[in-house]
Amino acid sequence: AEYFVVEEILDYHFDNQSVLYFTVRWCGYDSNDDSHEPGLTLLEDVPGVVRNYVQSKSPKEHRRLHAWFKRHT
Repeated sequence: AEYFVVEEILDYHFDNQSVLYFTVRWCGYDSNDDSHEPGLTLLEDVPGVVRNYVQSKSPKEHRRLHAWFKRHT
């Protein structure tokens, strides 16, 4: 299996089923290869990256993101 390394999480959104997706930039790739990855998958694979991203966002302005993180950690 190929191994991709997350360079950074750029953004996030919830779909209409309330599933969280992160927009990911991959190490060694440019913005053309950014992808939307399920939040739970990233939380399993790179928990520290997810935690740092969530903690960088204001709980007041990103209430739903913080609630998701609390529920799953």
